[in-house]
This record gives sequence, structure tokens and C-alpha cells, in this order.
Amino acid sequence: MSELPVEPVLEPEAAERPTAETPLEITELPASVDGRPVWPLIAGAALLGLLGSAAFVTVGSLRQPGRKRMTAPSVAPVAIPAAPGKPRGDGSFRSPAMDTASIDDVIGAIIASEISRAVVVTPEPTLSRPIATEIVRRLALRGHSVALIDVGGEQRSALAMGVPPGSVGLSDMASGEGTFAEAARRDFATAADVFPLGRQPEWLNERSRDLADAMEFVERNYETVIVDCGALAERKVADAMTVEAALLLATGSAGATTVEEAVAQLRASGFDDMVVVGEGT
Repeated sequence: MSELPVEPVLEPEAAERPTAETPLEITELPASVDGRPVWPLIAGAALLGLLGSAAFVTVGSLRQPGRKRMTAPSVAPVAIPAAPGKPRGDGSFRSPAMDTASIDDVIGAIIASEISRAVVVTPEPTLSRPIATEIVRRLALRGHSVALIDVGGEQRSALAMGVPPGSVGLSDMASGEGTFAEAARRDFATAADVFPLGRQPEWLNERSRDLADAMEFVERNYETVIVDCGALAERKVADAMTVEAALLLATGSAGATTVEEAVAQLRASGFDDMVVVGEGT
């Protein structure tokens, strides 16, 4: 029986391996497309892809769960003693010795405790620069997302931050005649926003509940809002206060007796917890 001839079988790799005689095919890119150089287009596409990747990584890192915002060291303001005052011979009020917190103390406490609303009231109308304005600006300079809501009758804080009289404000938002974007004005000196009372100031008395709702809406858009009530008026303070809000009594240029009487008036209205803020740093 004769054997069949066996032909050698080449392995695939060997069969497909090019030999020295196999010519290589080289594809050249055109130097231009429709008369325009092609290389700037390729470089631009590569740069766009690089920027897109960097943006994806940045957004992903910002959305990591459990990341806690950095806060400044806690500096607790000194509250007014709760001991009752004693009447003078002339019937005026005299309280125990009062300690005052500085503006920096208040700012440190707001940042550390993440207070979302602070209500500022003064014992009497003042011509000095509003402390509420100073608090808002210093918070903004520390990178805090903050807005000032001015419901004071004289609109001193709003004017000090560059808001023209008669601007759209909180009352217009509450009545539906103005939007959030129209009412929010940028402070000329910082990144803080300012919400004036608006063109319907009578709403302070007639539709105070609607104004309170508008304040709450503004509050949800910032880390902290500072509500400047201006000179002391119990109803205005009551409309601006919430359960978690801090009440600040800004002394301004008022004398000690005037401040003590304001403390007594607030306590008689049910506001026992407050912080007296002096003009010093």
C-alpha cells in the first residue's frame, strides 16, 4: 500500500507574516480638506477631548458622597445674660452688665454652625453704616454664598450696597409682579446678593405672611441670608424669625440705656435668645 504524499502546512502566523518582498501599504492623510489645512482640525479635536475628560473628572470629584464642607474654627458669640432687669428711679430699664460680640465673632459662629438665617435689628434708626451690610460683605469675602434681605423702612443696607431706590424686591416677588432674578441685585463691592423690600412696602403690614414665604424661597438659594429689619419693630422681627434663625441686636451708635430698653422690649415680645453685636471688629 503506497503512502500519500504529505504537503507541508504553514501555521497561520507564518502564512500571514509579510516577507521582505511583500510591499507595505502606507496611507497618507491629505494636506487639506476643501482648501483648509487638516492639521489644525486634528489638534483642535484632540484638545476638545482632553478638556472634556478633565471636566468629567472634576464634576465627578465634586459629587463624591460624604464630602463635608470646610468650616472656619468656631468662635461662639457671647449672649446677653438672661437675668431680669431692674427699674431705675425714673422708671427706665437697667439690665445686668451686658457683653457684646464682635462682627468677626458672629461671622465665625455663622460659618461654623451653618446657620441659614440671621435677623438683625437695631435699637433705633441710625445714620452709621448698617452692621448687617458689614456681616454680609465679610461672609462673601470668605467665599460664603450669602444674600441680604432688607425689610427696614429706610432701606439703608440696600442703598449702602448699591441698590437704587424703587427697585424690584421682595414684595414684588410675593405679589407675583417680580421674579427672583429681577429682585436679586449684586452688591457693588462683593459677590453677595441684595434683595430690597421692593415697590410694595405696605405688604409689611398687609401681607406679612406672603413676605415670609418669599424670604423662605430666597433662603433656599444661599448658604445664609441676613435679614435686616432696621429699627426695632416687634411684628417685623416676628415675621422674619424662624425656629432656627439667630437674632442679632446691633448696637450701632445707640447708648447703653437705649440698648437695654431694646433688650427688654424684645424679651417682653418673647425673644429671649439674642446676641448683642457691637461696632468693633
